Amino acid sequence: MVLTLAFRIIRRIVLCGLVLVSACSQMFNYLDKESPRFSGSFAVVEPDTPESITVVSYNIKLGEEVERASAELTRHPSSSGADMLLLQEMDEFGTERIAKTLAFNYVYYPASLHTASERNFGNAVLSKYPIRSDEKIFLPHGNVTRGQRRIAVRAFVDVSGTCVQVVSVHTENLSLSMKKRKDQVAALLASITDFPHPVIVGGDFNTIEAPALEFTVQMFSDSGLTWASEEAGITASFGIIDVQSDHIFTRGFNLAQTGHIESANASDHKPVWVELVLAATTDSTAMPQGCQLSGHSAG
Repeated sequence: MVLTLAFRIIRRIVLCGLVLVSACSQMFNYLDKESPRFSGSFAVVEPDTPESITVVSYNIKLGEEVERASAELTRHPSSSGADMLLLQEMDEFGTERIAKTLAFNYVYYPASLHTASERNFGNAVLSKYPIRSDEKIFLPHGNVTRGQRRIAVRAFVDVSGTCVQVVSVHTENLSLSMKKRKDQVAALLASITDFPHPVIVGGDFNTIEAPALEFTVQMFSDSGLTWASEEAGITASFGIIDVQSDHIFTRGFNLAQTGHIESANASDHKPVWVELVLAATTDSTAMPQGCQLSGHSAG
């Protein structure tokens, strides 16, 4: 009861704050599916066939503290050897800087031009393995006051001959109704679950309230994806409330371990990570269309 009341108060404050800025702060959304798009190839050597892969998801607030974030990811033993990074709230310059610094290939799509930072605002997939193709996935419903649209970035990554669908997503916060936030998760799942090979989906799902966490986990489970980061713990704070907002869901993998980097302070979110082992039942004999350069190729 206390937590429910606190969430209602926070939601009211968020909505009031957004109303105050909305009159002169409408977002400019990029509604072209093809562009803007930014990519690069900075991985020095493709890793050997892995026993496991480590995936990190990090919402770096407005893409501001990228140098600090890079240092944090390099220092921490759970992320220093990461094979994939899923980033949110990034612009093209910060994404490229992290990719160059940490030697990753990458693809980045902005969703909008953010009024707070006056820079692009979107998601990126970074990988030590080759990114064969990629696309932007639009999520339904704009923010009710700013009109901001949210997206997911999907990349098809060739992990030593196994095509893995890797998705970085950032869904709307509690300023949008619960039903419309469910619609966003449903649209994402409808776009990715027809892929018969391994899948990794990570990002900031803004699961601030307990019901939002419950329906998000349930919808992924109903679509055959496992909540790999379940035991990662608290990843963000909103006022006096600590929440598990950042998640990684997978299919076709077994979980080795998971956690978050408590010492990270470059953002109001903590990086969440998982170590994954490719399931023995995964069929990698036929490379699916996504890894045959059917769409954009990174680089």
